[in-house]
Amino acid sequence: MFRDHEAQYLIASVAIASGVIGWLLWHEIAVIDTDSLAETITALVYGVGGAIAVSIFTLAAWEVTMVIAKRLREREREKAHQEGRQEGRQEEYTQWQAWLERMREAQKEGREFNEPAPSERDTGQR
Repeated sequence: MFRDHEAQYLIASVAIASGVIGWLLWHEIAVIDTDSLAETITALVYGVGGAIAVSIFTLAAWEVTMVIAKRLREREREKAHQEGRQEGRQEEYTQWQAWLERMREAQKEGREFNEPAPSERDTGQR
């Protein structure tokens, strides 16, 4: 799934990392104002690693969520397909049972029975 959205994930990861880095920059400059310039730069460099980790984790969590959602949708579609097939089988069984009953009744009464079997009828489905 990641391959399907490479550009969007790249943009999202840069946006997430930039947001975290911006917050770190603000925090290091505005809130922690007793550090030296070297300490502030060092804290920002360490913070970039955290920003990248947050970005990767966020996108990985999103990807996992999307894969799980896709699999659940596929399962639901397959379940609906199976139910539809079962309903079709039941309908065909019912048609055969009714046809056999009519045929047996005609034989019992000595009548000619030339009604086509359900499998020989043109159902109009092609």
